[in-house]
Amino acid sequence: NIFNDNKNLRKEIDFQIDSDRILYIIITDSELSSIFQKLANWKTRKGIKAKIFTTDWIGSNFDGTDLQEKVRNFIKFAYIELGTEWVLLGGDTNIIPDRKAYAMDCELGRPGDNDIPCDLYYADLDGNWDENNNKIYGEITDNIDLYPEVFIGRASVENPEEAENFIKKVLTYEISPPTDYQTKALFLAEILWRTPLTDGGIGKNLIENNFFPAIFLPVKKLYESLGNENTYSVLYEMNRGYHFINHDGHAWYSVISVGEGSLHRADFYTLRNAPKYSILYSIGCWPGAFDRNCMGEQFICAPSGGGVAFIGNSRYGWGSPGNPAFGYSNRFDQQFYRYLFKENIFHIGETLAAVKAHFADRSRTENVYRWHQFQLNLLGDPEMPVWTSNPGIMQVNFPPKIPTQKLTLPVYVLNHNGKDINDALVCIMKENEVYAKGLTDMNGEFNFKLSSLTPGYMYITVTAHNFLPFLDSILVFNEGAYISLENYDIKELKGNNDNIINPDEEIEIKFTLKNCSENTLHNIKAFLETKNPSVLLIDSTVDCGDLISGESLKIEKGLKFKTPAYKGNKKEPLSLFLRLESEGINLPEYPLSLYSLSPELSLVNIKIDDRLMKNSNNWIDPGDIGEVILTIKNTGLINAKNTLISLIPDEPDVLSSFPEPDIFIKNLPEDSTFTGSLLFYVNPECSAPYFTKATLKINIENEYSIKKEINISIGNTGFFDDMENGTENWIHKGIKDNWHITQKRKHSGKYSWYCGNESTMKYEKSSNSYLESTEIIVEPNSVLSFWHWYEVATYGVNGIYVEINDGNGWMVLDFIGSGGALNNLPIGNEWIEDNYDLSDFQPGKKIKIRFRFYSDNNPPAEGFYIDDVTVKSKNTLNFTDYKELKEIRIPENNIIFQNYPNPFN
Repeated sequence: NIFNDNKNLRKEIDFQIDSDRILYIIITDSELSSIFQKLANWKTRKGIKAKIFTTDWIGSNFDGTDLQEKVRNFIKFAYIELGTEWVLLGGDTNIIPDRKAYAMDCELGRPGDNDIPCDLYYADLDGNWDENNNKIYGEITDNIDLYPEVFIGRASVENPEEAENFIKKVLTYEISPPTDYQTKALFLAEILWRTPLTDGGIGKNLIENNFFPAIFLPVKKLYESLGNENTYSVLYEMNRGYHFINHDGHAWYSVISVGEGSLHRADFYTLRNAPKYSILYSIGCWPGAFDRNCMGEQFICAPSGGGVAFIGNSRYGWGSPGNPAFGYSNRFDQQFYRYLFKENIFHIGETLAAVKAHFADRSRTENVYRWHQFQLNLLGDPEMPVWTSNPGIMQVNFPPKIPTQKLTLPVYVLNHNGKDINDALVCIMKENEVYAKGLTDMNGEFNFKLSSLTPGYMYITVTAHNFLPFLDSILVFNEGAYISLENYDIKELKGNNDNIINPDEEIEIKFTLKNCSENTLHNIKAFLETKNPSVLLIDSTVDCGDLISGESLKIEKGLKFKTPAYKGNKKEPLSLFLRLESEGINLPEYPLSLYSLSPELSLVNIKIDDRLMKNSNNWIDPGDIGEVILTIKNTGLINAKNTLISLIPDEPDVLSSFPEPDIFIKNLPEDSTFTGSLLFYVNPECSAPYFTKATLKINIENEYSIKKEINISIGNTGFFDDMENGTENWIHKGIKDNWHITQKRKHSGKYSWYCGNESTMKYEKSSNSYLESTEIIVEPNSVLSFWHWYEVATYGVNGIYVEINDGNGWMVLDFIGSGGALNNLPIGNEWIEDNYDLSDFQPGKKIKIRFRFYSDNNPPAEGFYIDDVTVKSKNTLNFTDYKELKEIRIPENNIIFQNYPNPFN
């Protein structure tokens, strides 16, 4: 536990901790510290308070057997005591030495191949990575949890010139980049193996189709299979300046392969694409081996171009011969773009951390997933926000000058179209007097409460994702007119009398003003304004009279408005502003953080069954009384009172609801749940299978009406088998078919399917056998899920193809198994669940699924177990526990089943 007594980590040191958290630390040596200060200054100015610590200081003040352990103990201290979130290792291994980690024996037999340069050591702070004290770090017995506490990146620079260049790139990328290249991407893909044919372009196309936004399309593709990937074409395109470059091909620390050609370190170092700096991700072997003079380092250190970040392997990457897109390296590659574009995790170090966390549960044994946890590193600034569109321009409204007195400083942030920007980071700083920051709310506003200041200038900086930063200053003066809005409140005039702003209510605003000027201000007027056209202003002007310098005035009445009717939004921004003037002098305009709040009921879980029938068979038949069992949660911001839920069939001649009882909930507090059921009757003359819909109508206090559509399947549709009732749902055939029911291992109950020999507990060599389901009638929005345990030889092609047939031939959804390692090493996982989205198949479509086990001539391992297979509509899944769906579709004719050595390098 990293929260043990911190005194064990450090010596008695005199260290002054700032009142603000130091979110970002840079660790470097004394020679480079002044250079990295430029980067620390920028991070601090934008609201990420940063500080530099030298290796000399850390080495003198923290305990450890070597500098690596001392640095890690310092980071642990910074995380606990300083609230640090981001760590930049400011130097190559001659400045910040790498920690070599052990994931497994790749059995290539060359010195150093299993010693993986691993900066995760500096980010995953649990334990000491060497629990058994054998000086081999990261073993299974060392009990590391693989989840980072901080986000890590390395500026792999060796001297002042390289450090200056790296920082120039980061600052250019963040503050003043060209604005016409952020949505340009370049894909480079080789034919990784001719036999079996493995076209890397298939994996790149999957990333383009599943994850890249439309604004990036078309992606520029240089593929060996297209005949356009070679040394000259790749260099030409890289020098044009692409934001994202993704490389699927062979590599080494000194070269990357591009079709029949290759690029060397000098090619990267002499790139000329500045200032259009790129982010390069490679799945090749060793290009990120920063313990050598590697390709990734040349890319980020290139003085006239190259990149601002490089993500790649510090040892061997893993493809899957004959299975493009299904290699281990491909899976990490795909998830990087999913988390960046689909999940909007855009700080690059956090994006990579999310990818590794995604696979953490699959990395608990000595396997290739764990290998990737250790070898996949970021050469770059971990906090750097990645552009996912061309940059926009912000409009920032604030008083250009303020008096020295205590006051409220309003800041309002909009885009170029005048739309509020939520979660913009606003930071103000004035040397030795104020350092404050905050995120704008849904109205695009943030108010700072300031104490007395001295005359001078205060810097203001605003940053928001996909917007160019805004940098300006505010004059702090001794004389001039200024009124501060000290506070404000509301009074409910017409509504439900809870004194909370709800839809369709009449509200009055009370507020207090303070004259922060040197002189009395006369004839002060307050004007209520709004940018929400649905808000009705009833009384929008009030005369406030005169206000003596330093005095406050409370206005109890005068400004009234009516909130809009309910629109399905639990937190409707009212976009109200208070504008002040005094004898024609315009004073500050204050945004008011007021919202109309509503309850919001969400379906957490829904199940449809026939449990009330005597002949219940777990599906709905014609003539059945069916039951919709639902759990709802109030995810809104106020209590849901007097809620009535009823079921309205879309086809009354097929389905009829019972008039009573509907569900009635007198009070459902926010963040609480309720479970109840509704009944329906199916016309006995309905021809099964049949698919119909019904609407859940949710009415809250006769004010908020919500409708949720659900699918109801009639007849024996979908599929579930927990393997406890024999083999009737399956057939198995093929070459060296060893599929059978076993008790050796199981996810639930007593039984599972196993493909292997019970006497040897190994699968057969050269097997190609399958376990095939009976015919399944697809329900609307279906999902395939199953649990599996496996151990296979990593080398070659050993594993299962998850396949589906809708009458047009078998399609491969996934390949699970070997990714191609070396010799006889087995890999595997404990029980893992996988899910696949089948919503592209129309309801009523008849499909079959199968698990086809394939093995080559290499020494076998224990093999595969399958349990708890389900094909069901999402209606029947627990929404809160629902895992990520895989959307991998590769036609079977792209899969060729032959053996070939791997890893590729």
